[in-house]
Amino acid sequence: MTNDLLDRKLERAFRHLDVNSDQVIDASDIIALGSRLLDALDEPADSPRPSA
Repeated sequence: MTNDLLDRKLERAFRHLDVNSDQVIDASDIIALGSRLLDALDEPADSPRPSA
């Protein structure tokens, strides 16, 4: 994989994680990621279901 392709892939991944676009992945971005994952799994935020 070329450096340019790798750089583009990393940049895209970073943009997905940096929800508020402040160029920093912080706690609010991680919480937003968790919320998006719960939504994708159709799981409520207060689900008592343990992680597998």
